[in-house]
Amino acid sequence: MLISLRPHYILRMRHFPDIKPHAHVQTHNAAVTACLQAFRAARSRILETRAVTDDLSYMRGRSIALVGMPGVGKTTIGRRLSKKLDMPFYDSDEEIERASGRTVAGYFRDHGEAAFRAGERRVIERLLDGPPIILATGGGAYVQEDTQAALNAGAVCVWLKANQNVIFERVKRKKNRPLLNVPDPKAKLGELLKAREPHYARAHIIVDANTGPHTRTVDRVIKSLRARYEASETSDKVAKCKP
Repeated sequence: MLISLRPHYILRMRHFPDIKPHAHVQTHNAAVTACLQAFRAARSRILETRAVTDDLSYMRGRSIALVGMPGVGKTTIGRRLSKKLDMPFYDSDEEIERASGRTVAGYFRDHGEAAFRAGERRVIERLLDGPPIILATGGGAYVQEDTQAALNAGAVCVWLKANQNVIFERVKRKKNRPLLNVPDPKAKLGELLKAREPHYARAHIIVDANTGPHTRTVDRVIKSLRARYEASETSDKVAKCKP
């Protein structure tokens, strides 16, 4: 029910604020205010839902590849991102193990890094040759020039960036990192980070993965993707307007 105030009450309240309106007018005014607040809150929720749905829908048109050092959370964040965007998720290391019948560590040990990297590139190219996916890559994949070229051509590449101390705290108890199975893994991690960061910096998007839970990092990734797509859309419109 729509409740309105009579004009003379409105004038009296506007010009003589010290004079209180009748009790029933105060009650009606409070009811109107409450109704408006509820309406605005509901409308805001609807608009937010529409905005998120629209944004996420156009993110599904191209694969998204997560790159970065071991321990930054590529697999965990990739799985959560796939649920948010309703896109299939693949982990390149898991796919290599499935295709070869060997663990990554075992493949490294028995065949060497060069053979592993060649197989890794073939697996990534195959995965990106199909419908759009979320892909978590191994820490060294993006460092290889030919694999990096395949990733940049077939996906939006997101570097999940974290510092040495954060990464080491996450990986120091894990034994499934072949390149870190050395007497001084922290020093080795520092060497790898120094060598790899210039390669990771070529990714389309860089997202801070140092602090907070993985859900916060997922939100940062989506925010960065949204900004990239919106900027691309604006550029396309400007280009079309040029004579």
